[in-house]
Amino acid sequence: MRKKERWGISMVYLPIQKLEFIPRFCFHYQNFNKKTNFPNSRMTEFYEIDLITEGAALLTIDKVAYFFEPGDICFRKPGQWNKYSWNHKYECDTLHFEIKAHSVDAFDTIFNTFPTFLHAKNYEETHRIFQSLKESFSSSAEYDQLNTKIKTMQLIKQLYITVGKNEDSKTLCHPAIRKIIPFIHENISENLTTQIIAEKCGLSPSYFQMAFKSSTGKTPNQFITEQRLNLARKKLLSTKLSIGDIAFDCGFSSSSYFIYVFKNMYHQTPTQFRQAFDNTENP
Repeated sequence: MRKKERWGISMVYLPIQKLEFIPRFCFHYQNFNKKTNFPNSRMTEFYEIDLITEGAALLTIDKVAYFFEPGDICFRKPGQWNKYSWNHKYECDTLHFEIKAHSVDAFDTIFNTFPTFLHAKNYEETHRIFQSLKESFSSSAEYDQLNTKIKTMQLIKQLYITVGKNEDSKTLCHPAIRKIIPFIHENISENLTTQIIAEKCGLSPSYFQMAFKSSTGKTPNQFITEQRLNLARKKLLSTKLSIGDIAFDCGFSSSSYFIYVFKNMYHQTPTQFRQAFDNTENP
């Protein structure tokens, strides 16, 4: 076992010669923008799995922005470019691992199915695996080295199950709803009413409402508001646009209504949300 300091974080490296994985485990980036030298942007060297446990972060990976909250999982692959912005409460458990050259093709088949953003379907189980990994990495015993591989495989299996469940939910979705969701995303700044969207689907408003809620678990209005707020949070952190401009870009009828909806959902104003994040670059 070899310990290494990087970015102010204590990392543990286990040279397990006969294992397919060579894991590096970084545990609990607690307030890591304040207490460590973790860079605001970097190139991913290994496969990385983050489980967000506290706070919130905006991660831009290969120029695509993702907003992460507790229970969300970020999966990164070697060679991806990352940029970070997080609030002072942000914490996550992170596993970094390499794959031996002769196994890359086999594992790539699995990892290529993993999206960057996942929500842990079973947060308690996923968090338990991370806790167990932490314990395994604290020991150089042969048993614990083997346990590290087992737990890493369990974590990958858990993600694979999550991806499978997401795919299953897509197959259960009404075909018209699957087609209309991209339309909503592309026209989020427009005045999207149930009537307009139902007509786009070729369905009656009442049947559309029923089919949409059955497929997504939300009413059309709830879904649209959720998407607008998600986009607004990304813009608050990744741009210097005014609150009024963001409200307009995200399809809210006025800045005052945007502030009302935002505060009702997140218990803070858009300005307070923006101020909670530190975007200062490291020297």
